[in-house]
Amino acid sequence: MNRSEPTNPPPQVKVAIKQLNKRKIKDIDSGIEFLLNEIKVHWALEHCVSVVRLLSIFEDEDYIYMVLEYQPNGTLLKTLKSNQKFNEPDVRVIIEQMLLALDYLERKKVVHRDIKPDNILINSIEDNSEYEIRIADFGFAVFTPNDELLTHKCGTPGYVAPEMFLNEAGYSYKADVFSLGAVFFNLLTGRYLFSGDNMEQTLRRNVRCDIKGIQKYLEHTSNNCKDLIQ
Repeated sequence: MNRSEPTNPPPQVKVAIKQLNKRKIKDIDSGIEFLLNEIKVHWALEHCVSVVRLLSIFEDEDYIYMVLEYQPNGTLLKTLKSNQKFNEPDVRVIIEQMLLALDYLERKKVVHRDIKPDNILINSIEDNSEYEIRIADFGFAVFTPNDELLTHKCGTPGYVAPEMFLNEAGYSYKADVFSLGAVFFNLLTGRYLFSGDNMEQTLRRNVRCDIKGIQKYLEHTSNNCKDLIQ
């Protein structure tokens, strides 16, 4: 019997696994709808270089597993918590990528609704300064095929757009831009744009959106940067 030629095994590739409990999904209002939206949004954005790619999905009796691109350098939040400083050129590169990504989302009729440092992953860092980032976690994301306004309140206190709570008519793509502005301030200053002793207080300050006192934290930045963030 002739033996077949040995073949080289495929290279090992690191991936990230998002494990979702089926029972918990069913127990949450609109949980199944959110999950289906998350999957559909990933598929719609698969050609956007600044979005984490969904590679595959599988399930067993109790869980659904989403296999995602692995991002080796963690989140922007992790970097902020390590007290590592972002200088203005670093921030400019990150925000430029984010704005281009949000523009792509809008063209695909998608609102993310939870832009924050936890959901922005670092794919690579060139020359210890140029960050390549990926947007992750589309659990709150939703399609607006006819540019309809949204009314469901979601997101993270400190980053939600005030119109989500104040505008009875609803909100749309600009909600993500507001959230990115809060991230922008985080990266420049190492501080939260809105904070409080608890989530409720943070949310109240966030919705009130009083940013009159932020100038003192931006003294080290350029005039163009100050103009953009204010």
